[in-house]
Amino acid sequence: MEKGVNFPTQWDKTNKYALLLFKRCKEYYKFGEEEKLYKSFIPSSLFHVICIIVIIYSIISLIFVIIRRDAYAKIKSNVNLSIIFSVGTIINVTSLYMKR
Repeated sequence: MEKGVNFPTQWDKTNKYALLLFKRCKEYYKFGEEEKLYKSFIPSSLFHVICIIVIIYSIISLIFVIIRRDAYAKIKSNVNLSIIFSVGTIINVTSLYMKR
């Protein structure tokens, strides 16, 4: 009788990173719990909510920085860095969200 979980059928057996991850995780799951192992890598609804909130917040802050550029200059904040930070946040979080 097998000791641990089998390789999930949804995963690519030719992917060396999937095999490495499976070897690390298989000891924590019992035989027949392939679906439980597979579902542990599916993001929860909290992940979706947080990503969407961060994207919306970054877009709003980017618009606010562009509209209130003069106010930022008066308080000696670097407007260009604020814009670059907001755009970078949008790109990174969107990329993470789309990969999941």
